[in-house]
Amino acid sequence: AAFGITLVTQLSEERMWMLRELASRWTGMVVASMWLKAGQQTPALPASLAARVTLVPVVLASAQYPINTLRNAAIREVRTSHYLVCDGAFSEHTFSVMHAGLSLS
Repeated sequence: AAFGITLVTQLSEERMWMLRELASRWTGMVVASMWLKAGQQTPALPASLAARVTLVPVVLASAQYPINTLRNAAIREVRTSHYLVCDGAFSEHTFSVMHAGLSLS
């Protein structure tokens, strides 16, 4: 695996806008699993993010949000030496603090 940190997250289709926002702030690789119900299509990523963001569709008929299944599906797609798991609803403030604390040299 290449040395680096991949940001791993999970979300539902309604929170796709949060993934776009998160990926616009994180300059490294991102893997996000998305919970889809049967018949839902995987949304397209903006062309500006497609090279760095891997969207992993997970189709499950579940009444409860399958956070563990989603997290594990995303982790399996990581191709860097390290990964950081965060919630799909990560706040801008928390992201800024975390980003300031991470520096690769």
